[in-house]
Amino acid sequence: MTTVIDFSAALPSVESLKKSGHEGVMLYCSPPRQEWMRAKQPPKFYIDSLAKNGIKFAFVWQFRGGGSSPDNADTARGKAGGIEDAKLVSNYLRSIGRENLPVYFAVDFDVSLSYWNSTVSHYFRGAGEVLGRNRVGIYGHSRVVDWAREDNLVAGLGGGRVLGWVTKAWSQGVTGSDYAVLYQGTNNVTGPDGIAVDVNTVYFDNWGWRPIESKPEKATKKMSIPLQYHCLLYTSDAADERS
Repeated sequence: MTTVIDFSAALPSVESLKKSGHEGVMLYCSPPRQEWMRAKQPPKFYIDSLAKNGIKFAFVWQFRGGGSSPDNADTARGKAGGIEDAKLVSNYLRSIGRENLPVYFAVDFDVSLSYWNSTVSHYFRGAGEVLGRNRVGIYGHSRVVDWAREDNLVAGLGGGRVLGWVTKAWSQGVTGSDYAVLYQGTNNVTGPDGIAVDVNTVYFDNWGWRPIESKPEKATKKMSIPLQYHCLLYTSDAADERS
């Protein structure tokens, strides 16, 4: 099973990553919100060292927390927030020489379909206006990844698969294996150099570590996920904040 890891507390050494058996890493391109978040916005020399040693990497943006306070999440700011954050993403990726890569934007709370339609989807529309849809990915529960796919708001990879990263939290056992590229099924375990990491199963070769060509997907009906799950309202239960 091919896996990648993500982390926010510290950056594992390249040597430890090479020995870990993981294919690559997910890196935060957002700045640290708290002092302990030392792995966020890694410097160019670290990125270059990963590439030189054959360790794949992709990027995720999450600055404002989600979890038990969804109204404070990045995506709660709608289209204007998506535009603002995507511009900050562009600035950081340009500074490390990776401006052609896509980035995942985190929806790290139990978002409902109504809140997706009214607010969160507009955040992704804003990000897409800045980066282009082929550079926009989404992290969240299985349903929100599917909604983003249905609404054509994230990069398409062909065959109904999109640049989606499904978390176990709030997903009701659905892993997104037929439409996402990553599944975060193991949280907060000890990883390389003793750093706490999440472990993600890889479903598709390109999980964001190289540029994605634009591949338009036809919209599908919002019935691919059981209807009863669409009616869930976001709550603070089982909050799994990764920020």
